[in-house]
Amino acid sequence: MLGVVIPHHSQRDALMRAAASVGNHPLVVVDDSADGGLRLPDVEVVRTAGSQGFAHAVNRGLASLESMGCTLAMILNDDAVLDSGALDMLHAAWSPTDGALAPVLHEPSGPVYGIRVSSWGRVQLATQPGPVQALSGAALLMRASERFDERYRHGFEDLELCRRLTQRGLRVRVVEDARCIHEA
Repeated sequence: MLGVVIPHHSQRDALMRAAASVGNHPLVVVDDSADGGLRLPDVEVVRTAGSQGFAHAVNRGLASLESMGCTLAMILNDDAVLDSGALDMLHAAWSPTDGALAPVLHEPSGPVYGIRVSSWGRVQLATQPGPVQALSGAALLMRASERFDERYRHGFEDLELCRRLTQRGLRVRVVEDARCIHEA
């Protein structure tokens, strides 16, 4: 079963658009805002202590999805909106050899096809299709049993996760027909 985790920090209007884009899949919103108190009708909201960071918030949501019986999880930023059918395309493309899949992110500066990391460690957004070494945590399909390293509060946690996945022989790749608008 596929579920969705949306970590929420401060963009309530954007959160509502993100939540609406996931369809009828089980949804967990993790409220990591400083003030808390987020309530959404018909959505499970998990509260952190506040301002714990992306990795911690997502991990709380993944644990919640696992307790619901979900085996796959779509991580979606609260400022990202999946195109109609994108989540179903990602789910259909998933195979046992995958560690993570992502849609093409459409950022204000243009499309992003993942992240390329050079052999000497230079990190660069891939603006053209092709092999990538990592995917953005802004929109990422992965096993619900995986966890982000919480030492990365906000930044590079997605690269570190993808590194661990590929070291285990799993693929990270972009499904080019799936799109996600990331307001960044």
